[in-house]
Amino acid sequence: MKKKLLLAALSALAVQGASAAYAPIDITSTTAQPIKFASETFGDSSSVVVGQSNTSPLLVTTEAGYGDDVPVLGLSIYIRVEVSNGAVYKVKPVITFNSTTSGADALTPITSVDQTDVTLINGGVNDNVAVFQVDLTAASGTGKLALDDVIGVQISSLSVTEQNTFVTVGLYNTGAHATTDTAVLHEETGPLTAFQPVSTGIFSTSTNAVADSVTGFTTFVTGATNVINSDVAQVGKVDYSLLLPAATTPPTNIYDATDDKLVTASDLATDVSDIQKLTLDGDLTAGSWSMGNSTCAPSSLIPFVVDEDGMSGSIKQFNPATASTQYICVDTEGEKVEKSAYSFTLESADLSANVGTVSYNTDSVDVDYLTTLDAYKQRIIFVNSGAEANYTTTFSAEEGVTSTPGDKAEGVIPANSVLVVKATDLVSFDGGTRGAAMIEIESSDVNVSTQIISDNGSTDTITLD
Repeated sequence: MKKKLLLAALSALAVQGASAAYAPIDITSTTAQPIKFASETFGDSSSVVVGQSNTSPLLVTTEAGYGDDVPVLGLSIYIRVEVSNGAVYKVKPVITFNSTTSGADALTPITSVDQTDVTLINGGVNDNVAVFQVDLTAASGTGKLALDDVIGVQISSLSVTEQNTFVTVGLYNTGAHATTDTAVLHEETGPLTAFQPVSTGIFSTSTNAVADSVTGFTTFVTGATNVINSDVAQVGKVDYSLLLPAATTPPTNIYDATDDKLVTASDLATDVSDIQKLTLDGDLTAGSWSMGNSTCAPSSLIPFVVDEDGMSGSIKQFNPATASTQYICVDTEGEKVEKSAYSFTLESADLSANVGTVSYNTDSVDVDYLTTLDAYKQRIIFVNSGAEANYTTTFSAEEGVTSTPGDKAEGVIPANSVLVVKATDLVSFDGGTRGAAMIEIESSDVNVSTQIISDNGSTDTITLD
């Protein structure tokens, strides 16, 4: 989840109008829904405080579920409110009460303004449990607690984690029972908060640059829109506007947890202006690699500093705000570029994605096991049913073993014929006798197999493509 990117944009909402009033959550209902918040508001934190606006507490209601014909005038009931999954109160909850009966049986309402008859007896601030003594009164008559009398809980400044939070409201006849959560008369549990990203999590479009076998993969095949010329191509487009939901499909009922405002697509900005480290991972051993504009114009290029092993490069002081859409540009500079996939990371924005590839206009054949051991006479067999085709081979070996291409590591497979190449003519190994190979063939009409003939005369033939 890409949390940091939208923090600045979401914080801009703080000056736009009043906080939203959250709809009450009736946890007695089987269809109760939590209040949803934008995950991006967590940033680097493991928790965030929600409902902290004075006008926007989280509101929970439930039926008493106990009473009927039980006179309670002058007596106390005890209410336990517990939140789950790491949530804790930063301000003690507020209890309200509304009687659903009338006449002599009606009990006096308890409002959020007048808490004279409500006393916190356990838990509260910096706890996930709050236990209250509630003294019920009536204007006249005996007063009775009805099953469907409504207990309300207003929760402000609740610290929550990114897990879904549930709330349980229980009714007890003693403070000890409520504190220890025993002998509950009635309780209900329901959803309270949930988090989901406003960002799409998408910020790039992958493109493939095809290196041309005709030039030994030192140039690109032209014609594709991402190939600027035979030497320069783009291997990915980074478009920050893709991170935001389309104006036609804004997020639905998702709030900014920092200020309790409803988030809409139009509220969000592509503010990724923090200067930060940009990293590109993939094979960068050949040519030069940069970030640039849509034409990879030299004046627009910001070069990557490539690591010693050539498999990663970075721009330490990169400003994403220079353009919403930018491209990863590679100039072969006459060198052979390797096949590779590339990924991209903006460090401070906590964004990463696969952004493109370099491929060859060849058929690729993996030789997983290649040996030059005298006891195994290995050969590679090419069966060509089409026109003459060129091939090239690259090698890999275990640590401590080096490979040197042989005279037949590259060559021509004659048209409509069979070519047999000994392993010892393909490669020589120093420090060992085995490795692996990748053969690139400029044709789809060539079938390849490997055959090993051991000293005892046994033959093992495996089709590779």
